Amino acid sequence: MTQTWAYPSRSECLTCHSSIAGFVLGPNTRQLNKVMTYPSTGITANQLVTYNALGMFDQTFSTAEINTLVNSVLTAAPTHDADFTLADRARSYLDSNCAYCHQPGGVRANFDARLSTPLYQQNFILGSVNENIGVTDPYVIAPGDLSRSLLHVRANQAGTEFAMPPLAKDVVDTAGMEVIREWLLALEPFEIGNDTSGGGAFIDGHHPSLYVNESDTHTQTGGPGTVIVQDFKFFAQRLGNPITPLVLLKNGDDDYTVIAIGTTRTSADYTVGENSLDFSDAGEIELALADGAVIVTGFMDANPDGSGWGAGSVIPADTGAGEDEIYALLPNPLINQTDPFQPDRDVPSVALGQPISTTNAGKAL
Repeated sequence: MTQTWAYPSRSECLTCHSSIAGFVLGPNTRQLNKVMTYPSTGITANQLVTYNALGMFDQTFSTAEINTLVNSVLTAAPTHDADFTLADRARSYLDSNCAYCHQPGGVRANFDARLSTPLYQQNFILGSVNENIGVTDPYVIAPGDLSRSLLHVRANQAGTEFAMPPLAKDVVDTAGMEVIREWLLALEPFEIGNDTSGGGAFIDGHHPSLYVNESDTHTQTGGPGTVIVQDFKFFAQRLGNPITPLVLLKNGDDDYTVIAIGTTRTSADYTVGENSLDFSDAGEIELALADGAVIVTGFMDANPDGSGWGAGSVIPADTGAGEDEIYALLPNPLINQTDPFQPDRDVPSVALGQPISTTNAGKAL
């Protein structure tokens, strides 16, 4: 096997070894925060704890301080270690190999590859690109589509005009690119909720109400993961009350917890018929889900504080076992007869972390 080596000039070295990157690339706290066995002693210990004991830091931490640091600092995931999630391994790889240039103040790009930046703020997924390099409808990452994901297209090249990184790269890191490939394909978008192409069986006359679609769910599998909420699609049978979209964690039958609240849409924002709007005007919302977590969608036909209603509900519901659940939220609604309305519990509003269960139920379909 013949290996070609490229030796960058001093000026080329400073392309990556820049002031933004701190000049030194490689070892950092999140990469060193892991246990290893030292061959000369046979001792197994955390590297940061070991370096502190050897006096290698510019200050000495007490035992309590270094243990707190080890337990709280961000930790990069090894590419090959399946004990970490696929997303953590892929993002750690990008942090190590791309973030020294691709971060705020760095080279010309629209994304931030640092692991310390939350995924939903990195502008990876459906992030805009400066050049399409001949690719139709490209993004930094087009979920589920390698050919339109320029992050994969460029990092999977060597010795070409568009290869990334652009200097001293003659071989593609196949192991690293396999993790990136698997991650991008796993990001394929999905939709949950009712069919929004047409109306439903009826419109509930009690409002404001909170609607939950319990029949169409998404279950997190393969370990902990992240779901990014982007769009709110619905069918409006008429113009009327404002609509506030929700995502809820399903704890059990008729038992939910609100985990995301979108931007309220008024009758000036939507039209009669099928609508597709951003879930939130603040941007994509990232939800961290435990393995096995089940989420559902819903909405409230009012503002989150319960105000703004009066023009009538607009989104139709479906009837039948296991379909939509409707929970009345205002005083004196049609209540669960076995568990009457309690003003201090059955509040006329919705908030993050709020439990929704049969205690709130106005009607169960």
